[in-house]
Amino acid sequence: MILLQADSLKLSFGDREILKNVSIRIPERGRIALSGANGSGKSTLLTILAGLRQSEGGNVSSHKAVRISYLPQSGIEHRGRSLEDELETAFSHFKEDEARLEELGRRLEHHSSEGPETRKLLEEHHQISERIASSHYYQREQYIMRTIRGLGFKTDDLHRDCGNFSGGWQMRIALAKIILENPDVMLLDEPTNYLDLDARQWLADEMNRFHGGILMVSHDKGFLDDTVNQVAELFMGQIKLYKGNYSHYERLREQEMEILIKQYEQQQQEIQQLEDFIARFRANASKAAQVQSRIKQLNKIERIEIPESMKRMHLHFPQAPRSGDMVLEADNIEKSYGDLHIYRNLSLELQRGDRAVLIGPNGVGKSTLLRILAGRDRNYQGTIRYGSKVEMAYFAQESEDELNTSWTIMEEMEAASPTELYPNLRGMLGAFLFRGDDIYKPISVLSGGEKNRLALLKMLMRPGNFLILDEPTNHLDLTSKEVLLDALKDYEGTILFVSHDRFFIRELATRVIELQLPEAEGDYRQVHNIPGNFDYYLEYRSKFGSGSHSGNHGSGPAAGAAASAADSSASASASSSSSSVYHPGASSGNHPGPQEAGDGTGKLSHEEMKKRRSLLKKLQRREEEVLSSIEEGDEKQAEIQHQMSLEENYSDGEKISALQNSLDSLEQKQQELHLEWEDLALRLEELKKP
Repeated sequence: MILLQADSLKLSFGDREILKNVSIRIPERGRIALSGANGSGKSTLLTILAGLRQSEGGNVSSHKAVRISYLPQSGIEHRGRSLEDELETAFSHFKEDEARLEELGRRLEHHSSEGPETRKLLEEHHQISERIASSHYYQREQYIMRTIRGLGFKTDDLHRDCGNFSGGWQMRIALAKIILENPDVMLLDEPTNYLDLDARQWLADEMNRFHGGILMVSHDKGFLDDTVNQVAELFMGQIKLYKGNYSHYERLREQEMEILIKQYEQQQQEIQQLEDFIARFRANASKAAQVQSRIKQLNKIERIEIPESMKRMHLHFPQAPRSGDMVLEADNIEKSYGDLHIYRNLSLELQRGDRAVLIGPNGVGKSTLLRILAGRDRNYQGTIRYGSKVEMAYFAQESEDELNTSWTIMEEMEAASPTELYPNLRGMLGAFLFRGDDIYKPISVLSGGEKNRLALLKMLMRPGNFLILDEPTNHLDLTSKEVLLDALKDYEGTILFVSHDRFFIRELATRVIELQLPEAEGDYRQVHNIPGNFDYYLEYRSKFGSGSHSGNHGSGPAAGAAASAADSSASASASSSSSSVYHPGASSGNHPGPQEAGDGTGKLSHEEMKKRRSLLKKLQRREEEVLSSIEEGDEKQAEIQHQMSLEENYSDGEKISALQNSLDSLEQKQQELHLEWEDLALRLEELKKP
């Protein structure tokens, strides 16, 4: 069933057309990512669909019973109530339903006959009762507890005044209310902002359980892959739909862009030839007819446009000089804020070439540790040693303070850049969302996010051989993240970073350092230092549990592996009671790493490679078949839903029952196809790994 739809929406800001002829439909269980470059109108479209802004043309429609909840990027503030009371307001419409049930009950007492009016009252009573029963209203205390825990709140927070929460937590409150409201449609603008990895995973699971429709904007590619089944791209003021998750959309879009760029280049060549002919013979009277013919031909050409934001850029930043093999040793670090003890006996080591991600829930002290390791916070106990020829570069959200606000963006970049990069400055700025005349803006007028982007780019112009990066992907769109990711993959130095973007972590990290909050009052934070990529960390975590005290080397499934790893590696410095180290394969081969078995050298034999390629082709063919079947099924669903919306069908009990049965059967088949496709995607991803 279509829950919300927009047809032929139009909107302009001055001379610029934001929405030209936008139509979109959000069906039941539709999970749609709204994609497009910064400034393409994604947030604007969400506000129109939410009824908060009027379009200049077209219309938005939904059934009168459909409830729509909207989450903006920022700007929501709650105060004057405790968190518990604020979250209770999410159920206010069910209290109205309760009042209606009481009214219907009183009216039914006066209708003893089995007449049409009685049946109508009974049907409404049944519908409202079912709606309340499926809404968790009667279990709302447990549902509130589950939601706040999933989003990272503590139980004690329920009694705090909402006005005491910071901006990021205010947005979590707003998100929690939407989840508790259990609307028919969620319109979400960057819902993962301010969420740590665990909260993002909880939200993804919650969305997959949700029965309504979702349209959302997010710059977290991993989150989108986990949740969406369609991508709606806003491009040049219009929307185009792509079936499948975000990675599938990217592959299709890249193929389309290659074709578009070829067409653009051919057209540019044709235009250039016409313009050259006109310029050469314009003053030649004998060629006047041919010139006029070329001018008409030129004017008739419908120009292909490729916005800068859609052009994939590969930036190469200067490589820093080589450091020694040992880059950082931190021993027995202790840190406190008054009576609040953050770390005790925290130790870790980084080797040249490590790309280590520091993860953990919000409030665990990740940024604090980065400041200590970067030498920005010296109020701690313990020892930090840097290796030979280590040149550190540190980026944090306050790095904007290092910019010269009296300069323009371009002046700042020219001062920071080596001379050999001058020709590439415009492209680099464009990749970080500073385009056109924006590069001549004074830094003083930039927003905090824009200053952070500029500070990050400035740091990359002359990188050290040891990068410490605190949330480098904040304020970047998906394209800019890809540019940064490619640059960091090419970087030959050492990286320690914090990020809540699962895809970015998965693609970049070669080591995971996990900080965990204490389990009891007076305990210290646990540190788990796990060599291996993020997928291996997730495998380790699923087997041994998050936060297991394996550093004690006591009994339990992780103890042997951790002890063996600590004994076999000099880099396992995190061996105190507050930390643990795990090496893939350290426990007698019980935990193999991602490399497949081969000829003993880590390489696959020719026969194994042949089998692997054959299986890859087979799975790719099946993936195409499944995606085609899903698309056909979606079309059939849409047709059945259309038939169900016709009066001659919904007024006929037998017809509507038959249509509903067909729809239920088709939805079951679609779910099976989606599960098969997800399994195929995972298997293909594994096979494509080197």
